[in-house]
Amino acid sequence: MRRADAKQAILGHWISWQDKLAAADMHPHPGTAMHLFYEYLQAQHPACLDFASHSPYLQMRQWIAEDCEP
Repeated sequence: MRRADAKQAILGHWISWQDKLAAADMHPHPGTAMHLFYEYLQAQHPACLDFASHSPYLQMRQWIAEDCEP
């Protein structure tokens, strides 16, 4: 998957995943949430993590952090 496509897919899944957590009244610690979300992507949407990167996990965290900045 191209990096730009992976970024958009991951950010879309992050928003949807956060909405599901909120609906279930679950609010994990931010660091724990990142790990759980990464595991979710590995299990449910592995193609999103198939892009050129030394560490897809760190890249995913960076994209989410950049997207969440005010």
